[in-house]
Amino acid sequence: MFGAGVGDVLGQIPTDPTADQRVTLEQLNARLEEAIAQIESRDPQAMQSALQTVRRVKMLHPTLEKIRLAEGLYAAAQSRGAPDAIQKLIAYNRMPDRSPRQDDHRGYAALGRIYRDMLKYRMARPAFEMAKKLAPPPKEGERPLRADFAMDLAEVLLQLGRKEDALEEAKEARRWAMDDPVVHLRFAGVAAATEDLAAMEEAVRRAIVLSNAQLAINPFKRETYGLLRSAYQALMRIEERKVRDDPDDGLHYFSLAVALRRAAAANERLDLLTAHETLKMALEKEPNNAQWLVERARLEAALGANEDALATIERVLQISPNNREAIDIRGSLSGGSGSTGGR
Repeated sequence: MFGAGVGDVLGQIPTDPTADQRVTLEQLNARLEEAIAQIESRDPQAMQSALQTVRRVKMLHPTLEKIRLAEGLYAAAQSRGAPDAIQKLIAYNRMPDRSPRQDDHRGYAALGRIYRDMLKYRMARPAFEMAKKLAPPPKEGERPLRADFAMDLAEVLLQLGRKEDALEEAKEARRWAMDDPVVHLRFAGVAAATEDLAAMEEAVRRAIVLSNAQLAINPFKRETYGLLRSAYQALMRIEERKVRDDPDDGLHYFSLAVALRRAAAANERLDLLTAHETLKMALEKEPNNAQWLVERARLEAALGANEDALATIERVLQISPNNREAIDIRGSLSGGSGSTGGR
């Protein structure tokens, strides 16, 4: 029915002529959705695969609206692709009657980010407003997109000199994502710009608590360590401000010292995670190297993943039953508590 090489795009097509076009369009749109997900991953190999998919779909049905979205998102990810991305995304965001699209937030969100990065804040504002309006309900365990877009809008409003409106948008975002440290930390940035230092400090401390809670569940998540480091750096700036404003109060110096120590510890944990990831690559080459496994257990324990460390030690003792280092580590960990983690 179609030329060679397109079966991977279309799959099996029914032979019933009354259903043929409808089902084919459904399959094409499904392939485009897969391609869009690959583009949004920003993985270079996945993006190249996505580009090939979009090109094949375009050959078969060049007027599909979602092609514009996929092409616009791909262009936006390129270093000099903004002009092409803007053209594609504006076209996607308009319905055939030229009214604004009301069924997909993604084109507006991408357009808002492009305009923001180009410092065209007046143009970014309506794009983020539409993205927020059309954001879908959150999936379980995920941050609400509406909160992200509200924070994007708040940051744009700051650049437009609308500080009060920015703070209200940021507060709204926070209400939608009370358990998300990213939103709290972004809120802290808006609060700082509006000179609401008490709200800034409360948000930063909340971000720290939530980040540490996430690391207790998964001590191997790099993004969370980076977030924790940023939160402690923000706390350092708050304490430094207190020292400048009231240099005779020793409590401010003490609080600053604590913040400095914890920021240093967050940096150290990021280094430990890098070491753990590097050692994982070494063990892919020699998975039964007892010395390397002992070092892995030490790193896991240092990251707070005691149960992972104990599991690694048990593996060492299966390979080398009398390994003294492994026995000592097992003894030091057996009475401790830690995260189950996850390798």
